[in-house]
Amino acid sequence: MVAERVQGLEQEVKDLVKEELKPTHTWVSELQEQMLIRALDYDKRYEEAKRMLGEQSARQELEEKHVRGSLADLTEGHTQLEAVVGAVREYVRDILNFSSVINHIVIQDEIDRQGTALYALRSEKNEQLPPATLQLDPNCLNCDPKSAVVVQKAFKMACLTYNPSQIRIDDQMFSR
Repeated sequence: MVAERVQGLEQEVKDLVKEELKPTHTWVSELQEQMLIRALDYDKRYEEAKRMLGEQSARQELEEKHVRGSLADLTEGHTQLEAVVGAVREYVRDILNFSSVINHIVIQDEIDRQGTALYALRSEKNEQLPPATLQLDPNCLNCDPKSAVVVQKAFKMACLTYNPSQIRIDDQMFSR
């Protein structure tokens, strides 16, 4: 009987402990469920973050390729623009040089023209004349003894020849 009683008490203690631990078991089960849900949620979030990071990385790579392509285009455009600017610079320099030469020729022509104006009248006044740009031509028909008399009487010939003066450009003399 004592043994039965001890067994009965033992069973009662076990039942009591079971009853007392039931809420704890329930709480542990709920806690395990919540942890599982959170772990699944964490895995979802991790996979989503990983996917988003991959997409962002792909976008960045695409954007980097685009930027590199744009930079290459700009570099090539800059090189072409430098070539065009160099060609235009050379063209403008040539035009300026040509304009300078034309200007020097026009100035010298005006000086020569002033020296030829009223050539005969000036020479009579004993003025200081610039170098003669007009001179008597020893080979004209009027001065040639072999020329026909008819030609001499029919036409009045001028025994003049034009000897243009040299042009000074940048302290160098050039003939025309």
